Amino acid sequence: MSLIQRKSDAHWYTRDGEPMHTVPYADKKRKDRKPTTLADARKLGLLPSVTTVLKVVAKPGLESWKLEQAIMASLTLPRKKDEPTEDFAKRVVEDMESEASSAADTGKQIHAAIEHFAKTGELSPDFRTVARHVVAFRRWLRETDARILASEKVVVAEGYAGTADLLLEIPGIGTVLADIKSQHVKDDKKGQPKPKFYEEWCYQMSAYAEAMEHQEMMTIDAVASLVMDKNQPGRYFSKIWSDQDRSKALAAFSSAFRIWTIQKNYDPSDSADAAA
Repeated sequence: MSLIQRKSDAHWYTRDGEPMHTVPYADKKRKDRKPTTLADARKLGLLPSVTTVLKVVAKPGLESWKLEQAIMASLTLPRKKDEPTEDFAKRVVEDMESEASSAADTGKQIHAAIEHFAKTGELSPDFRTVARHVVAFRRWLRETDARILASEKVVVAEGYAGTADLLLEIPGIGTVLADIKSQHVKDDKKGQPKPKFYEEWCYQMSAYAEAMEHQEMMTIDAVASLVMDKNQPGRYFSKIWSDQDRSKALAAFSSAFRIWTIQKNYDPSDSADAAA
């Protein structure tokens, strides 16, 4: 019995940095598009996104959260009279996926609202439900005296690509590549917040920084993660990753990229595969 249907959520880019997450159907009569597959990527010589590559890396924190959601769903979801176990199990999975989808949607709204502010300097009325997160972001900018250089910048490297959230200039630090994350931050027994900064975030940012340095012929002095607290909108936490963190993270990403190419039997950094 297969309860969880795996969906393709891989992201792809052309070698010029154009997002190609969907492609036309082979049937020319269809006007809609379908998610880009690995077969499409091979045919078109596309580059995987950094996050797509990093799917080969285990994420214990995320898996633990999913397991917790599944357990809570199984404990709180009312069971129908004479409902077969298989049907109940499927409803548990649907309930769990609904919670995950809701959390993802909130995160996307926060990200979109901050992106809008970064580009326009305005608090858009379209994002009223997450406005306090944007206010928190603006406060962080003022406290660090950061100047926004770019937002949602596509970066292209030898074999992969991606979209970086923010490029900033921060006095005393220099040029900083920053990433926005949202999280249900829990407090410890003493009431102190304990945000989690995951190593794979640094993997992602270090890969972006490496690509940007080669693409733009510039130096990225630091990479940073900014966490927006979903439990208490308006509360945020930031982390500047150390040079040592960044060096190890880049090595980890390079290893992940190599594993990805072996698993997928496709190396977009190889001229033969790229031309296939």
